[in-house]
Amino acid sequence: MQWMFLIVFYTTTADGGSTEQLSEIRTAFLQKYKSYHDVGLMQFEVPRESAYVRFEFTADDAIPGCKIEKVLLYIKHNSPPVINPDGSKFPSDFKKIARPKTYYLEATGNTTDYLVVSPYFGYYYVSAVLPYVDPKYTPVQPPGLTRECKPFVQGRLLWSSRTILSITEVTVYRVFIFFPMCRFYIPEDVSHVTLFIDDLKLFNTTKYVVVRVQAGSFPSQEHSVKNLTITTNTTAAIMRFNTKGSQWYYLKFYFNERIFSFQEWSKLKFTLKYFHEISRENLTSSRIFSSDQINQVISYQLYNLVMDSSTESFSYFYRMYSFNSNNINVNSTHFVALQFKVRPQTDIGGTLRFQLSFESGRNDLQVIACIRPGELEVPTWPNLCVHNDGRNDAPLVLNATMTESSMLIPFPEAGVWFATFRLFCGECAPCRCPESCQNEFKECLDKCESTCIFSECNNCTVMCKIEVLHKAVCEQCDCDGPCIRHDDFCNSTVTFDIGSTSCVDSCGPHGRCMLFVGDGVVYASCLCLNNYRGK
Repeated sequence: MQWMFLIVFYTTTADGGSTEQLSEIRTAFLQKYKSYHDVGLMQFEVPRESAYVRFEFTADDAIPGCKIEKVLLYIKHNSPPVINPDGSKFPSDFKKIARPKTYYLEATGNTTDYLVVSPYFGYYYVSAVLPYVDPKYTPVQPPGLTRECKPFVQGRLLWSSRTILSITEVTVYRVFIFFPMCRFYIPEDVSHVTLFIDDLKLFNTTKYVVVRVQAGSFPSQEHSVKNLTITTNTTAAIMRFNTKGSQWYYLKFYFNERIFSFQEWSKLKFTLKYFHEISRENLTSSRIFSSDQINQVISYQLYNLVMDSSTESFSYFYRMYSFNSNNINVNSTHFVALQFKVRPQTDIGGTLRFQLSFESGRNDLQVIACIRPGELEVPTWPNLCVHNDGRNDAPLVLNATMTESSMLIPFPEAGVWFATFRLFCGECAPCRCPESCQNEFKECLDKCESTCIFSECNNCTVMCKIEVLHKAVCEQCDCDGPCIRHDDFCNSTVTFDIGSTSCVDSCGPHGRCMLFVGDGVVYASCLCLNNYRGK
């Protein structure tokens, strides 16, 4: 039974708390950059549910009279930054995928700071390095005539918390303008969540309200898994988003209130509902990738991989649970998702390899593969990886002439990763689904999820899709992304290899694989020999 929870909070600050210093770290003395050996690495731990954090850096020198013009700083979440201050080329196998952004700034004698609003919790890694100077343009100085400076960087982390309200499923909450940030926990078996908003009344000076949801951190304008803008002419809305299990999610309502009055203010009601949709095609235990777009509803099979490791640094690989091989039988009706975990600190200092191969029994087969930390991407024709409303080029695309391909991921982020791939065959006929059919599907889905009870709720997406496709005018809506689904069924066997090593190919004949330690963090990198540099 639903019940009403009425709450009004009056806060005086945007962050809900004062700023306090969490940590202060100083690098070792920095040397002129020649290789990754000369990088000063710092790590800062950001607590859960931080409203914001501010990094402060000051460059100084231990020798009086030495002047430091600048130190280059690179900041990244969950693993050390991958940098090349000397401009050397990265290997071609370093493919571009969706990973946490690396932020760049310069530290001088004055304090340089960097503010992160709604940061992810966990470790942030900062690489400090002196600007690279090509030895060919460095004048030779007689020994003893050049002062030996000892530059270093002092780093500080400041933090502020925020008021949090824990909410639960199927409970009705009434929201006013000062409603705090909400959090809710998603169990492992939940496939997606639907947020129902009604009884919306905006004050006459309020133009709109923005709803944002984010996993693992507070939502912001830059970071959210889903956002919705509701304008003054709307009294109800529904927002649907896919989830990953065993994860805290955060929800915030932003009222565009220009003038506030205690006599009248904007308000709304909302309810969360969890869903676990399973495909019953071919009697297999597949999940449904839910969407309010009829052409993006698809089933997939999820495999949780097991890590095998050795005592050698960063030497580990992943395998199927209770299987003797990493071969997976796939067909064109669904995609495959591999889920694996990279342990914090102990597993992030090497290079991860993702390799795929498949058996091509016909000339029109193609495998599209994606890999991403924290979120699942859907392989989409012709060469895309789709996540929510964003899309990237797929890092691996296999076909009849290239049945094997691989990529490298240096310093992989700690946490859960998803590798996905799908088999395609035949020609791609463009999908021409009428807008009226798409609207009908969404209306059916909204009605089903809002009125269903218990187990009935686990079939809404599939039931509505079937109902709409059975109408003659909507036959063109049976699509796979941008392509019409055809009757040409195909299958194959895909073999995957996901593993880590300290250095790729032991750095080759002109390099040596070295282990370095910075602020307690161990990481590997190649030390080039014989005047070589780069990959």
